[in-house]
Amino acid sequence: MSHTLQRSIATLGLAASVLLPAPASAQAKRPMALDDLLAAVRVGDPQLSPDGRRVLFVRTTTDLASGKRNADIWTVPADGSAPPRPFIEGPKGDDSPRFLSNDRIAFVSTRDGAAQLYVADGEGKNARVITTLGAGVQTPIVVSPDGRMIAFVSDAYPRCGDEACNARMRDSIEKDPVKVHTLTRLPYRHWNEWWGQVRHHVFVTDVESGATRDLTPGDYD
Repeated sequence: MSHTLQRSIATLGLAASVLLPAPASAQAKRPMALDDLLAAVRVGDPQLSPDGRRVLFVRTTTDLASGKRNADIWTVPADGSAPPRPFIEGPKGDDSPRFLSNDRIAFVSTRDGAAQLYVADGEGKNARVITTLGAGVQTPIVVSPDGRMIAFVSDAYPRCGDEACNARMRDSIEKDPVKVHTLTRLPYRHWNEWWGQVRHHVFVTDVESGATRDLTPGDYD
């Protein structure tokens, strides 16, 4: 069976486990309410292992009292022979799992502050950080075919060519007592973040050394 077909089957299986209705005896005898939708467990970003034997996916829950969401990484056999179980979980967000090989994975976590890339073993243990970008790491996350490099998106200042410059710019803006936003384009804000001087750039990191470089420097996204 091809990996593409296996991936499709695994994805359908995950979706079915979430979307299929519970047994009649367990269903609440009332119409669905807004809180039911907000509290629903969300499943996404399934990743099939190179040997086709298991799937990693992101499981997101919501605390209705606080309104906070938390993402954890779970695993399930690709053939459905066992129920899903936690793989990497904690009070901070862990998501975007990517296989580097059958026995090593990369993922994104906010456990130490800004979202950074981490690498763990095949059991989700011994995690170590491999990026230290002040602006953090954003999706999409793409692994090279040999598992040695990871490409991703991060915010950078157009005039800067390295992280040291980005850090100086960020620190200068944060310490500036004047907080004025000059609006020159639409949209000018995304959710609670201003779209100001930074641009989305493509970065690449060497998994072993953690060496990171900006592949698209310049004044453009």
